Amino acid sequence: LHINPQRLQQMLTELAEHGKDPEAGISRVGFSEADRIAREWLIAKMKEAGLEVGQELPGLGRRDEPLVTDSKIA
Repeated sequence: LHINPQRLQQMLTELAEHGKDPEAGISRVGFSEADRIAREWLIAKMKEAGLEVGQELPGLGRRDEPLVTDSKIA
């Protein structure tokens, strides 16, 4: 696997614009507008790379499975 460090840095910089805090840092609370926009951006990048993207909707899993969210776009 070869990673282009310049391209990775550029993509992380672009992603950081979504939810950027003018004071400092980045804040993308789950299910917020910034979170939605960042996810849409990432999905578009994945599709541009020829990847198949799937996304589970919250709360639509089986009742015996817990709903888990995290702070990362994975």
